[in-house]
Amino acid sequence: MIRLLITISFIFGLFQVSTGQDLEEKVQFLTENTGTVKGKKRVYDQEFSQSTDHPYVVSVKITDTNSGNEIIKTVNTQDLNSSRVLFEPKKDIVQIIGQVKADKKLVKIVKDGQIQNYESKIIFYAAGIEEARALTDALKSLVEMADKKIEDEKSSGLNKQELLAYFEEATGNVVINDENYQQKFTYEEDNSNIIGVEIENVTKGIKEVFQVNAADLYHNRIDFGTKRNKVLIFLKTKADSRLISYVKDGEIGSYVNGFEIFMQSIEVARTYTSRLKEFVQISESEERTDFTSFSLNQCKDFLTQHIGKVVINQDAYEQSFTIDPENSLIFQIKSRDISKGEDLTYAVNAAYLHKGRTQFDTKRNAVLIELRTDNDRKLISTKIGEDAANYSNTVILRAQDIEAARDISEVFTRMKELAREEMDKQTAFSGIDQAERFIKESVGKLVINTDTYLQSIKLDNENICLYNYEFTNVSKDVQYNYEFNCLDIDVHKIQFNTKGNQAIVILEVRGRNKLIKTYKDGEMNKYVYQFQILAQDIEQARILVSAFKLKTESCEKE
Repeated sequence: MIRLLITISFIFGLFQVSTGQDLEEKVQFLTENTGTVKGKKRVYDQEFSQSTDHPYVVSVKITDTNSGNEIIKTVNTQDLNSSRVLFEPKKDIVQIIGQVKADKKLVKIVKDGQIQNYESKIIFYAAGIEEARALTDALKSLVEMADKKIEDEKSSGLNKQELLAYFEEATGNVVINDENYQQKFTYEEDNSNIIGVEIENVTKGIKEVFQVNAADLYHNRIDFGTKRNKVLIFLKTKADSRLISYVKDGEIGSYVNGFEIFMQSIEVARTYTSRLKEFVQISESEERTDFTSFSLNQCKDFLTQHIGKVVINQDAYEQSFTIDPENSLIFQIKSRDISKGEDLTYAVNAAYLHKGRTQFDTKRNAVLIELRTDNDRKLISTKIGEDAANYSNTVILRAQDIEAARDISEVFTRMKELAREEMDKQTAFSGIDQAERFIKESVGKLVINTDTYLQSIKLDNENICLYNYEFTNVSKDVQYNYEFNCLDIDVHKIQFNTKGNQAIVILEVRGRNKLIKTYKDGEMNKYVYQFQILAQDIEQARILVSAFKLKTESCEKE
C-alpha cells in the first residue's frame, strides 16, 4: 500500500512538472516567434508576454510603426475557446485569432496607457501561413492546458466567516482611467446572510447602497463580465424578484432585482465570482427560524410585536395588530398613513384567508405583504376613515424591510393553518333544538349605515321543516315573505358571503327548482330557487350556515 501511494504521488508529481514544462515551452515559443510583421503599407512591432501573477494570462503589445499607436491586448487563455483558435489571411498579412467562450468581452484593450474597452477576441499577426500555423498551435495548446487547470480547480475551501473577510478585502477602490469608484462590502452582525455593497462614484459625486439576503440570489446567475472599459460582477435574484434594497445619496429608492460590483481586473472578478457563488450556496443551506412549530398564541404574539411603524424617506405608516377579545380567530389590523392622514381598518377571521403561503413583494420603495381570502371571497371587513365598513378580499400590510416581511409572511402562513384547524374543531351546536333557537334569535332587526331592515323567521306549527322568513326594508317601505321547506334545500349550497356592506346567508333549492314561494307586501309574488338572509356580521352568518345545514340534514332524516 505504501509503495502504491508513493507511485501515485510520483506520477502526479511528474504530471505537474510535465504540465509546467509544456506551459513554459509554449509561452517561450510564442514570445520568441511573435515579432515584427511587415505588410505592404504597415509594419507591426509585436511583443508577446506572460503575466507574472497568473501564468495563463498573456498579453500582446502591438505597435503600428507608421502611426506610433500602441495597443496592448490581454486575455486569460482559460477564457478562450480552443476550437475557435485559428488563423486566416487578411490582405497581405495573416491574423491569429483567439475567440472568447460564449463571445464574452474579456480581452482587455489598452491604448496609449488608457483602458479603451474589452473585446470578444484577441488578434495578432504573422508574416506567413506557416508562421501563423505554428503560433496558432502554440496558443491552442496554452488554451487546452488552461482548460485542464479549470477542471482540476476545486472550491476555495473557505468557511463562511473567511469568505466574508475576503469580500471585505476584495471589494475596494477601483480606478478606471479618470474614473474612481470607492466601494465597501458590509454584512449584518446578527445575520451575516444580509450583505451590502456601498458604491461611491467619486467622479460624479453619487453614492449608492445595495443590500440583499444572499439566499435570495441565484448562484448560477452570478457572473463576471465587462461593459465598455469596466470589469463588473453581476448579481441577480431568483426569479428576478425585486428583493434588493437600493439607497441613492441617502434616499430610499425602488427595490431592484440585480446590481453590479466594480472590479479592478478580470482575474480578481473571476475569483470573487467563484467565492460569491460559494457564499450564496452556504446561505441557502442554513436553517432559518422554524415558524411551522409555532402555536396559535405564539403566532399572535409575534405579529402583535412585529407589525408596527414603517418609515420610508418622508413617508410614515402606523400599523397595529390586535385580536378580537370575543373571538380569538379574528384579528384586526389598523393602518394610518401619517403623511396623508388616512386611516384603514381591517378585520377578518384568519381561517378565511388563502390556504397557500402568504406572499410578500416590493412595489417601488415599499415592501408589501398581501393577505387574500380563500377563493377571493369578500370576507374582510374594510373601513376607510370614518366611513362605514365594506367587505373586500385583500389586506395590504407594510414591512420595514425584506427580512421583516419574510418573517411576518411565514407566521401568517402558520397562523392561517392553525386557525382553520381550530375552527374545524369547533362544534357550533349540541343538537337540533339549539340550532333552531339560534336561527330564530339571530334573524332580527339590522341597521346598516342609514338603512334599517326588519327580519323574522318562524317554523310552521304543523310542519317542523317548513319555515316562513319575513324581510322588511324600512327605508324603501317594502316587505317580502319567503316560504320554504328544508327538505328542498341543497345542504351543499348553503353558504355565507358578502354583498356590498352586508353579510348574507344564501339558501338554494336542489337542482335550482323554483320551490320557494314568495310574497311582496302581502301579495303572492312568484316562485324562486334562491334567497338571502341578512346577518349581523360574517361570523354570525357563518354560524347561521352551520345551523341551517344541521336543520336541513335533520329534515332529510325524518
